[in-house]
Amino acid sequence: MHGFEYEVASHMLLYGMDEEALKCVRAVRQRYDGERRNPWNELECGSNYARSLSSYALLLAYSGFHCDAYKMELSFSPLHHADGKWFFAMESGFGEVVFMKKCVQVKVLFGKIGIKTLLLDRPCTGNASFKSGEIKAKLVAGGMRFDTAIEINTGEVLCVWTK
Repeated sequence: MHGFEYEVASHMLLYGMDEEALKCVRAVRQRYDGERRNPWNELECGSNYARSLSSYALLLAYSGFHCDAYKMELSFSPLHHADGKWFFAMESGFGEVVFMKKCVQVKVLFGKIGIKTLLLDRPCTGNASFKSGEIKAKLVAGGMRFDTAIEINTGEVLCVWTK
């Protein structure tokens, strides 16, 4: 039952058992390799069963994405503090967060995302830019709180400078 396998794999990631988690995911993906079974329809209790959506927990475990829409607070803490690009999705839109050596970018690919506080796995300098201009923010434990809420629309990028 692959839904449970994905759930176990995501918990393994959270407890530092990376190799075991990947082995578990590979086992599921080999069963749905496109030759034996459809890779886009993991059958469990009928066609397109919802438990397969537990595979999304793997993305959350790797990216460390958390959202509190009421507080307009986003946080990202990728496993192993890895640089890279991570997908995120919310009710109002979706995008990607890009971790680079001295900067973290929040890019909205569709919709809009409101942010008042951005928490990261690395120290921030207190400097950020949006729409080609500097924006004011205060350093808080684990990130930055902007003086006014920022609404990032499709195609826009917020850049936060890190140490």
